[in-house]
Amino acid sequence: MILSRSVELPNRTRLCPAGTSLSEGLIQRIASRGIKRVYIVGAPPAGSGVEPWATKVKRLHERFSRVQNQPYLMAMMKSVENALARKA
Repeated sequence: MILSRSVELPNRTRLCPAGTSLSEGLIQRIASRGIKRVYIVGAPPAGSGVEPWATKVKRLHERFSRVQNQPYLMAMMKSVENALARKA
């Protein structure tokens, strides 16, 4: 994996420039600094758990399909759907 953006600390100190190849050791050092997200070049690998928003919403509706007559559970479903939309 190759960084598409530089990795910086909250005080804007640059740890790694964009274009750096990530090794296991470098990933561990980045994580030890409390950095939870980096941007890499390319699409996510197949089977990485990343699925389209529409697929997530469809699965959510399927899970709540048996409780459509219960307003509180439907409100919960809408809250989860809104949270998914914010993350998309």
